[in-house]
Parts: sequence; structure tokens; C-alpha cells
Amino acid sequence: AGFHRKEDYQQARYVMMPAADSKENIDVLRTDMKISIPTTKTVEIDARLTLKPLVPSIASLRFDLVNQVGDVSWRNTSRPVVVTSVTDDSGIALPFIHKRDELLVRLPRPILKGQEYVVEIKAREDTIMQLTAESYLIYNTYAWFPQYGYNGGRFAFDFTIEIHRPLQAMGSGRIVKEWEEEPTKMDCIELRIDDEVQFPSILFGRFLREQGVYSSPVANRDIALSVSAFPTMTTTITDPYILYLLGRKAPFTWTLNVPQGKMKGILEETRNIIKFYEGLYGAFPFDELNVAQMAPQLGFGQAPPGLIQLTGIAFLSQAEVADWMQEGDLIHGFLSHEIGHQYWGHAVGWASNLDAWISESFAEYSAALYVQALQGERRFQQKMNDWRKDARQADPVAPVVLATSISGDNAGKYYTQLVYSKGPLVVHMIRTQIGNDNYVKAMTGLMTKYRHQNITTEILSKELGLVTGYSWDYFFDQWVRSVGIPEIHCKWKVTPKDGKYLFEMAVTQKDAANFKKILAFPVFWKGSSKEQKAQKDFPLAKQGQVLQALLPFEPKEVEVDPHHNLLADIVMDK
Repeated sequence: AGFHRKEDYQQARYVMMPAADSKENIDVLRTDMKISIPTTKTVEIDARLTLKPLVPSIASLRFDLVNQVGDVSWRNTSRPVVVTSVTDDSGIALPFIHKRDELLVRLPRPILKGQEYVVEIKAREDTIMQLTAESYLIYNTYAWFPQYGYNGGRFAFDFTIEIHRPLQAMGSGRIVKEWEEEPTKMDCIELRIDDEVQFPSILFGRFLREQGVYSSPVANRDIALSVSAFPTMTTTITDPYILYLLGRKAPFTWTLNVPQGKMKGILEETRNIIKFYEGLYGAFPFDELNVAQMAPQLGFGQAPPGLIQLTGIAFLSQAEVADWMQEGDLIHGFLSHEIGHQYWGHAVGWASNLDAWISESFAEYSAALYVQALQGERRFQQKMNDWRKDARQADPVAPVVLATSISGDNAGKYYTQLVYSKGPLVVHMIRTQIGNDNYVKAMTGLMTKYRHQNITTEILSKELGLVTGYSWDYFFDQWVRSVGIPEIHCKWKVTPKDGKYLFEMAVTQKDAANFKKILAFPVFWKGSSKEQKAQKDFPLAKQGQVLQALLPFEPKEVEVDPHHNLLADIVMDK
């Protein structure tokens, strides 16, 4: 009770809920932090946050900061995070409360709008979890250090990490320097990004590192690259979901061996992916990109800024990956998806849960385009078919924008199907409806205008409109904010006319009440010889519309959307 003071409520804003109001109250400009890992149990942090109020005055600060790791209950302190001190820039102690994954700090006096203020927070975190003899829990997208704002906010940072050999630390950002600290003999690394980013992360373990450079002709600079992994890793798989994916019924122990040359191969593919993406989205957004191996039982990948984290299985040989995952070429789509997040997620992020689909759907579609360029059209169409199967299952459950709001036993499945399958199909329609050149123009413009900012679906719609000259609101209303995959029925006839042939096709949608407008409805014609072929894109604007074309030959075969660019089921009626 002594923490709260009546006068704080009278002259200044007091309560802040960043998940709801994002940066309405304060803006964290920088987080400079020393991270010490003295044992394989404890992480000690000394975080210096520079911030400024965005309201007339404010009397307290509220940050996200977990109370413990490893359990959803904040009361469980089995792996606790304990705040040891909170001070201002002059070292004066500030009263604080740390409960329910929140840190509330009372200021000695209200600070005014625009006035920079520094608060220093020290904490001891007995949160290290060892996953294998070489790997440890990653410190990434949760609030393991004080954060404020939606998804932890965007801010510049400078992290100095010190750790005892033979362990090595790495993380987001450009490596400023590496050295050995005297007299502790701890290895140190300084990581820094001066742009406003979200989700800066670290990981540590036993690694060997393969280094290289990508010379970007678009950014006109060198991008430092590295791949870190350990040659041999023994683990016990106990997670029921991972066991299910692997077709196993009981926990088992196995040893992962990274084949000779695998790290160099991943390094080279990283160069190729960045080069491909620069042709789509412009200059790579960071000075450095590090790809690191996580424990194999994690079974996923993540992509903080300047850092790619892949499950250890991705470092197996192609034959072994095929045995484990039934997808020997997994690494191509997996790595390119995570690198795609350096653009979709970091160069531009998402402004709310309703916009979260943008990051995953564009990253997944970008990866599919890379795989298409690498492996050909058949592999791309296989991916498209997989997306369609998933989209049909999840579409009746919720629109794409509400994927994060689904609850129930199958919530995770439906979320995945909406943002990783239906969403990429929506992005594919955008690109094929406006053409690749306009797609590149719109996306590079978006990346330039909103670099290191979070965007909404409405902003995406507006930027497409600036390139095409017409509104895209109808498109996102139909495919992203609403449900429905249309079943489109087509019935055609041909009538000779003045030495040519009048083609007419009536087009109806089964769900007339949920009619979907289509900007470019592709129709292909073939005649009796190889030379007799034609195609045209029609705007489809109303139910029962009759499409007409005067052809120089009699069509013997008519196809609608033969390349499957539409998120629709086409039925050719006799």
C-alpha cells in the first residue's frame, strides 16, 4: 500500500497497459544492456533504458518482465527472475514492484512529454535450461529483459554478453567487437543495432563458426554472414508433438551428426536467398546475418533481427532430413522463410494482432518464390496444392485477420493453416493480379517508406493502390477480413460471326450472397492446331456476368485459371 501515492493520480498519468496502447504513453528509444552468464544456471542483466514520455506527464513506468521461465503461472518461481535494483541515471534508487510478469517503477517526480529519462534495471535470472550437452534455451521473443509496447516495442540496442568458455554467445545485431575480459577470463561479444527493431535475442552454447560475406549490389555494401553449429549433438526426444511429427510412439535418444560441408552449404544458400530477396524487396535491412543451430528437439525456427535460429534437424544431410521429416529439401524453404522475416517482421512489422498475418504470410510466400526459382514450377505447384488443402480446412473457422483469436483444441492448427497457407495464397493473388513488376514496385516502395516500422493491413492496401491506381479495400475485405473460397461455375458457347468466332461464357458463383470480385479472371483458348491459342484476363464484377471475346479461330478447348493463381474452385459446366 505504501508504494501507491494519492498525489500521483492527480497530476500525471499513472497506469499503463502497453499491450493495449502500444506507444501511447512512452517510447523506449534505446536498451543498452550487459548480460553476464557466470554459470550454467544464471543470467545476470544490467539494462539501461532510455525513454521519453508521449503524454503531458507521467509519474510511473510499467514494463513487461517475466517473473519466471518454464511455467505459465507467474506464482511458480522454480526458474525465477528477481529484480535486484532499479535506479535513475544518477544512481538514486527507485521504488518498484515486480509481479505477474510486470515491473512497475515509481518515479521521484513526474517526467514531461518529450523529456528523455534513463532508468537502470538489474536482475538475476536463474532461468538457464540446458537442452543438450551443447545447447541451451534461447532468450528471444518473450520479455526476458524489461520491455514496453506491442510485442515488446521497437528500439535501438547495444548488448554486451560475457560467458565462460567453452560456451559461446551470439545474437541479434552487428558484432562490434569480441574480446577476453581480464581477470575473469570470460569471452565477451558486443552486438548492436542503431535502427528501431523488435525482438532482439541471444543464444549461447558450444559452436563452431563458418564465416563469409555477401557483397550486395543493391545496398552497395558488404553484409557479414556466419553459420554456427556443433558437429555432434546427442539428445532425448520427449515432446509428444515432435514424436508425432517423427512417427514415433515413445521417447528415444539419438545422436545428430552435422555432415562435413553442411555449414558451408548453408552459408552459400544464405547468400543466394539474400540476393533473390533483394530483387523482390530491395536492400537487405541489416549489416550482418548469423544463422545458428538450436537443439534438435525444438523442432522450429525463429528469426530475430540479424539472427536466424534453426532446429538442429535442419543441419542433417538431405537423406537424413528425408528420413526424419519426409521432406529432404526442407532446408530450402525453411531457411528462406526465416530469412524472409528479416524483411517481413523486421524491416516492416505488424501493428496489431489483426495484422500479424502479414509477417508470416509474406515470409512463407517469399520462401515459395525462392523455391520456385531454385527447384522449378512443379515444386512450387506442390506447395500451392498443400496450401489449398489447408486453406479449405481452416477457411470456415475464421478470416485470416482473426487467426490469432481462435480458441479451442484445434486453435493452433487453424492458425497455422490460415497464416501459413491461406495467407500466402492471398499474397500470390496480389502478385499475379498486378504482375511481378508492379508487385516488386509496390513492395520495395513499402520497404523504403516504412523501414523499421510496423504496418497495418490498411497501409498495405494503400501502398498497392498507389502503384495500381485503384483501391484494394474490396480485395482485403473479401480475402483477409472475410471467409469464403468461391466455387465458380463457367458455361460457354461459341457462335460464328463475320468470319470469326464469338465466345461467350456465363460465370456464376455458388455462394451468390458472398460473391467475390476478381480483377483478373484468366481464360485460355486452344484451337485445332498448335498455333491457335489465345488468352485474356477479364474483370469479374457481378454474379451471372457473361464474358465475351471475338476469336480468330474456333476454340476446341477452354481453360479457366490453368495456372491455379486464384483462390477458388473452378467448375466447367457442360
